[in-house]
Amino acid sequence: MSLRFSPIAIADAATYTVKEYNSGVKHILPQLASADITITMPAAKKGLHYRFEYGGAAISAYDWVIQIPSGYYIGGVVWLTNGTPDIETVYSDGNSNDFCRILIPGAGTWVEMTCDGTNWYVNGQSVSTSTPAFADT
Repeated sequence: MSLRFSPIAIADAATYTVKEYNSGVKHILPQLASADITITMPAAKKGLHYRFEYGGAAISAYDWVIQIPSGYYIGGVVWLTNGTPDIETVYSDGNSNDFCRILIPGAGTWVEMTCDGTNWYVNGQSVSTSTPAFADT
């Protein structure tokens, strides 16, 4: 098995499905031009790990909605407000949230997700004027 270090540049689209075999590969999201993007994670499997980073030239006008097909999010993200300096922490509830919403991302936004075979552990930071959120289906 060879390691792959080339990042995946996600296209400006309404949906993106993450491939299991791209575990460990960085995913770069563009400055979305026309709509939010729904990112669908692969089925839960122990050891899967993904990192999503913002790669736009200015703050995006659209959101990332990262959904998992089973299990729940555990953990959270640090929110660095863009404009009025402030730092807050936003956590999932750890028992029902299966959507992670990164709203209006800017430079410095990233999210990592690691699966234990059932649930997804999330850690990251959102640089934005809008609070990130976790939600139920």
